[in-house]
Amino acid sequence: IETKLNHQPSFSNTYSVGPESDYKQISEDRYMVIGNYAVLKKQAPEKNNFSGTVFVFTSGFTFSAGGQFCITLKSLNRATFIGEETGTDFHQNQGLCMAGTLKNTGLKFEIPFQTYFSSTNIPHPDGRGVFPDYPVIHTMEDYFSGNDIEMDIAKKLILEGSK
Repeated sequence: IETKLNHQPSFSNTYSVGPESDYKQISEDRYMVIGNYAVLKKQAPEKNNFSGTVFVFTSGFTFSAGGQFCITLKSLNRATFIGEETGTDFHQNQGLCMAGTLKNTGLKFEIPFQTYFSSTNIPHPDGRGVFPDYPVIHTMEDYFSGNDIEMDIAKKLILEGSK
């Protein structure tokens, strides 16, 4: 799965809390969804689900829904990550942003109005993303020559038959 440039998969473990949802305040600025919501229950895999090894290529540009997708796969121990640490905080993500541009400098900015907390309780350093199982540090030569180190590592792992 290519997530290095924030190609966002259509899956997330972040859930919306609408006005009709039941929730309780768990700290000054944090709420938790409560109640019997089908989407929040653990779901059984479909009969024809893919049960092979999943390789995910990541970078610092893997954020937002792409980062949440990686957090979900990591929490479920469902994939092997190759590349760089993701750009999404493992425990939280921001959304509903106001964007603007400063008039004099042209500097663009975004101010988030919401924070989403991932549903995982895996211990992880605050402010850090998903760590790759196989870290990759690119050189300028790699960029200019078109070397795809992540793909080379995945192919090697596939040929070795390991996860």
